[in-house]
Amino acid sequence: GKTRCQKVRHSRAFRPFGQRSRELTKITMPDAETVVEAGPVKIRAASFAPSKTSDLAVYDSGTIAFDREIEGPAVIEEKTTTILVPPGWSIRLDRCHAWYMWRE
Repeated sequence: GKTRCQKVRHSRAFRPFGQRSRELTKITMPDAETVVEAGPVKIRAASFAPSKTSDLAVYDSGTIAFDREIEGPAVIEEKTTTILVPPGWSIRLDRCHAWYMWRE
């Protein structure tokens, strides 16, 4: 079954920004049971302090299972945004498709 947050989110109309003039009436989200979790899609070098680089895991958001915790440093790439998780922070995707990030 669907969680309450998904039912509420689907029942509201959203007005997009930009040149569109019609309202969006439904947001499509992946089915929780069809997500097959995968590891990082690539590793990048990143700098969080002067003259110091570290490896950064890059994830595709569509392959992250609900309630999985990912420790930074990491990047999560979505279709419309990119989330940077700094060293010492963690992130989790809940079943309502909301990201939660906290410092360890």
